[in-house]
Amino acid sequence: MLKNKTNLTLLSIIYYCFYNAAHAYIDPVTTTAIIQGIIAVFATILIYIRTPSKIIKLFRIIFLKIKKKNKKFKE
Repeated sequence: MLKNKTNLTLLSIIYYCFYNAAHAYIDPVTTTAIIQGIIAVFATILIYIRTPSKIIKLFRIIFLKIKKKNKKFKE
């Protein structure tokens, strides 16, 4: 048990001694894409919450028209 703690401590010390920062950055295109995605999600949620009844009515109308056309073709 003591040997495992010693090894872990030694590995931790070695890791932090040789740690290098990445010096990375997020380019403007990536930032814009992330912001655009977030805005799109919120806009979609807002539209869905405000008009779910209209969306449901639209789907019913579309599917009823398709069913009526299918019945005409079968006859």
